[in-house]
Amino acid sequence: MNEILRGSLLSKPKPSRDDFSKATIVKLAQRVSYRCSKPDCRVPTIGPAHAGGITSIGTAAHITAAAKGGPRFDDSLTAEQRRSYTNGIWLCAIHGREVDSDDSRYSVSELLEWKSSAENFSHLQLGKPQPKEDDATKMLLMAATGSHGSIFPGAITKFHQAFQSVLNQMDPRFEITTQYGENGPIYKVSAKQPTSVTMRIRGDLRGENISKQFSDLVEHGLPVKLNDVQISIQDAPSLNEILGQREAGPLIWSQIPKAGEIRLRVISKDGRSISAFPPIPAEFRIGTLSGRLKSSAPRSLLDIEVIFERDISGNILLTPHLDRWNGLDIRRLPNYDDMFELFVNLARGGSLGIRTLIDGQDVMQEAIIACSTEHTIRWNAIALEYTQAARSIAKHLDVNIQMRLSEIQTRPESNEVINTADTLELSSKLPSDFCASVTLNNSFQLPPGPNGVWRLPMVRFGVPGRVVAVFGQDVTIPAFGYYFSNIEVTPSGELDESGMKIATVSGTDSTTRTVVKDEPEDAPL
Repeated sequence: MNEILRGSLLSKPKPSRDDFSKATIVKLAQRVSYRCSKPDCRVPTIGPAHAGGITSIGTAAHITAAAKGGPRFDDSLTAEQRRSYTNGIWLCAIHGREVDSDDSRYSVSELLEWKSSAENFSHLQLGKPQPKEDDATKMLLMAATGSHGSIFPGAITKFHQAFQSVLNQMDPRFEITTQYGENGPIYKVSAKQPTSVTMRIRGDLRGENISKQFSDLVEHGLPVKLNDVQISIQDAPSLNEILGQREAGPLIWSQIPKAGEIRLRVISKDGRSISAFPPIPAEFRIGTLSGRLKSSAPRSLLDIEVIFERDISGNILLTPHLDRWNGLDIRRLPNYDDMFELFVNLARGGSLGIRTLIDGQDVMQEAIIACSTEHTIRWNAIALEYTQAARSIAKHLDVNIQMRLSEIQTRPESNEVINTADTLELSSKLPSDFCASVTLNNSFQLPPGPNGVWRLPMVRFGVPGRVVAVFGQDVTIPAFGYYFSNIEVTPSGELDESGMKIATVSGTDSTTRTVVKDEPEDAPL
């Protein structure tokens, strides 16, 4: 079983850089109203986050690189010039990475033009009201029909129906439906019978293995993606009409996937089902040699892809995304219990059972995989156990602790958090199998008891207050004490390093517990 875990890695030491000061970064962002400076982007890069915080997706990029080897590095500049406001441009995170990764595509003069244009645009927008969400719809309606109001959605539907009818009349071999999606028109083309067409592709095809891509589409159901090309199809006027509507950008050819689902469960060594994961929506694509069922839920905590070969062999890719909890209150993590049960039970020796279904029917027999030794399974189990302890602390103390995956500690560093959670759990409930090891003062004399076991009417344990780091956040644990009545004490006959007697304390059917807050001192028996 192959697995992928997207986590944080320790970065290598970087060469000396002439980075911007905080004041320069703020100035670059404010002079463009915290919007990306790329002319066809202009997205806002700052906004509210959970729990009253602020989220920023902007970056101050260098026009000429901050260090040798970087994009557009200019050796004639001084260090002060490289980190000055004149050498910076504010961009969203996507275009910041794009500009820094392709210095041949974006020149210094072009970036300076972006910066000037963005600042001028920001200046012109000062004092102007921002458009409402439906302003564009109303303007288009007025331009197209001279009317406005609720009839516009009907007009959109009629327009698509009319255009769809024209396309279908052009070529009766195809059934074409059209609709307007979030990113533009969507065309669904289905051949009414087996049909052959000839396609001509023109453009810069360097690096594009056209034959291989289309072979993969036929044999494995993989989509074809072509960048900056022009395509014409002989003897298919309706398809050429659709291609003529396409704006600049990549062209993707893909199968229309079938809806399916993937079901996971954890199976014990004796074949019992320990836990079941909720069904995962998936899309199924199939070729002449292989097929694949891939989870389709957006921003899912668990991505999974099952690849089938014609010889019934297969491959399974499991990708957890615990990082999608980052910034959330750990007491309210969505689908936490499902993720905890899955990974912790697998790490404890359970096997993973995987079923794949289409239209309610199994695609193949349930696959059962032993994966407790896989690094990704064990790491996620440790992370979830740490999170479980942190959630217990947050719930008992009613404090907001935010999830930070990069702050998760592995054993033994996490023991303090786990032990603190166990202590707080004991303060709220007494388990039936309560048992503890204690030390006895040498002056303490046990009363006689049968079989070497003594029953004591009352014992107090003190838990001192302290500060514990949970996900990098300091949490104050208040002091408190336990009073236990009717417990049994069994001396072990051994001494600890300081010469104190060691004994085992355990509960009985009549044991009761009382919690008293603000009891800082320890209380040996």
